[in-house]
Amino acid sequence: MTEPFLSRRAMMKSLGFAASALALADVTWGDAAFAAFPEVRPEWAPMHPYVDHCLSLPVQVNGQMMHAMVDSGTTQSSIDHDLALDMDLRYLGTTTADTFTQQMSGALYKVDTFAVSGIPVRRVTLAAFELAELARRTYRDIPVVLGQDVLEDIDFQIDVPGSRIRGLPGKHDRSWPDHEVLSLYGFEKTFPSLRVVLEGKHHEDAILDTGSDAPMLISADYARDTGLLKGRKTSTAMTMGAEGAALGTIFTLETLRLGSFTLRGVPVQVIEDWRMEAPIYVGWTMLRAFDTVVSLGQKTLRLKPDAASLSAVFPKDRSGLAAQRRGNTIQIFHVARNSPAWFAGLRDNDVIVSINGVPVSPNYPAPGVRMGYGPAGQQIAVVTSDGRRFNIVLSDYF
Repeated sequence: MTEPFLSRRAMMKSLGFAASALALADVTWGDAAFAAFPEVRPEWAPMHPYVDHCLSLPVQVNGQMMHAMVDSGTTQSSIDHDLALDMDLRYLGTTTADTFTQQMSGALYKVDTFAVSGIPVRRVTLAAFELAELARRTYRDIPVVLGQDVLEDIDFQIDVPGSRIRGLPGKHDRSWPDHEVLSLYGFEKTFPSLRVVLEGKHHEDAILDTGSDAPMLISADYARDTGLLKGRKTSTAMTMGAEGAALGTIFTLETLRLGSFTLRGVPVQVIEDWRMEAPIYVGWTMLRAFDTVVSLGQKTLRLKPDAASLSAVFPKDRSGLAAQRRGNTIQIFHVARNSPAWFAGLRDNDVIVSINGVPVSPNYPAPGVRMGYGPAGQQIAVVTSDGRRFNIVLSDYF
């Protein structure tokens, strides 16, 4: 993941948990515990689209309140491994997680009571993986990840223009007269998909992955087979997931159609060694112009556009820096080729100690703020640990 001022090209790939074969016949969940939850009145929670790097909702696990990342690209919900041990959850067996490039192993635990936004969910098991790195990369404490097993019972509404999010009871009878309804399908292949049209000619099924803040990820083979990279201004991008870092390509898609709506200037990351079943993933930031209701249970995606957001230029990095904060410094782990930072002279492994005359600290730049997403022509002055000074002039380098 990238540090905020810097390019946020890195993916927050959901893990695509696939539980290993495990007999759960002896596991029982009592109904009495769920009767203790009061009647739900869905309430909005604030979100900050260009500061937060994930969608999150409040959850209650065995009576303990915490926040959880909302991840439709994950089949199995999960909990931080250390937290599972601290809560003394009942161990059930092992599980695996498929990422873009490899498979991970973990444990599976039973939860007695579980609720999302006050809405009780029955028969919840949680996979246990190390989520500390995920939390560090998103600048938020993420003890729990909500996967499809929970989201099939809980709908959620993301109002990005209104900077708010909330959970809703699944299969509710609420009407949405101002929303366009799109079908979600592909569940027989594990992940929810929707139809997208790339630049008016490539009609494809794309997996909806709300655990990713990258607008669109595509496989390198698909990009080559369709000729999407021909004649494009491209650059390099470092993608990071649970399995580590990988160098790929980034470019801008002229148009992308969702239903009857057209998005323009969409940043796309191209991933080599793609292991997933579909060649295209779209993340939650693709929904930046909409009030969206996601219902995996009803297999629908409802969109209500915000006219100003829909017509605005899609936010993207204009610096070319990918980095991570380390104490009072920012460590650069990738400088995009032919980007403003590249031409300024910055390189991989340089260490930034000052930005625009202000020393780097845990609170500056403010966690989550993306200074590299500023307008073309804006200048950012940085000083590295060896005393060198650089002036980055933001521009559309891809």
